Amino acid sequence: EAKLDQSHIHDLSFLNEGADHVIVSYTDPNPHDILYHRVLRLKKCNAGDSRCLDPGFRRLSSLYLYSHPNLSCYVPTPLEVRISQELCDALNEKILPDRPHFRINKEINTSQEFCFAIPNYVQADSEQVLTIELKPKSCLLTGINEKVLRKHNLTSPLAREISQASRYQKMQVYKLAKNQIVQISKYNPIELFSDNPQSIAQQLANLFEDPQNNLKVFLNGQLCHGYIDFQNRRPD
Repeated sequence: EAKLDQSHIHDLSFLNEGADHVIVSYTDPNPHDILYHRVLRLKKCNAGDSRCLDPGFRRLSSLYLYSHPNLSCYVPTPLEVRISQELCDALNEKILPDRPHFRINKEINTSQEFCFAIPNYVQADSEQVLTIELKPKSCLLTGINEKVLRKHNLTSPLAREISQASRYQKMQVYKLAKNQIVQISKYNPIELFSDNPQSIAQQLANLFEDPQNNLKVFLNGQLCHGYIDFQNRRPD
């Protein structure tokens, strides 16, 4: 088990983040360090409420490791890292200027005592490293049943189309209303997991056309394709 405290703040730098986690890279150049070429996955919570309860690292860790035997060729075993509240506080302050402005309503949860350390696939010792990060998103249907449709007289083709949409597609409508995106993506995770090669290829093309936070391409650690923020600003 590795341990990090506030003295390691200079060895950590912001790399990426999603809705629930911040990813920071460990930059100590010592190849014998147990965290060498790894990144830390840190849980977030609402800003100003960083002392909210730890969501259960041990349970999540067990679920992660439980799946490992079936995915040993694809998913590396994560390393448990004990972290201090002081380090989390210092990280919140350090990485703030590097974070997308629409994400700062949340910050690193300072009540978590552990985090995951996983290999850093974005940066490596070789001269050229091309990394593709793909978040396929949930293709689970969260439809409205026929009884509810009839009760509220939602019988139009549009209502039925919405009722059969995936959670991702519904979240696109919500994010557009909240001004978190500028347009609704054509990407459909249901088609990505289909058995139709043409449909799969089309969904990958849709992701490249409008990646949002679901597809990023890094070259030697630098983002070269993918949105920096919700205003669709892209790197040069």
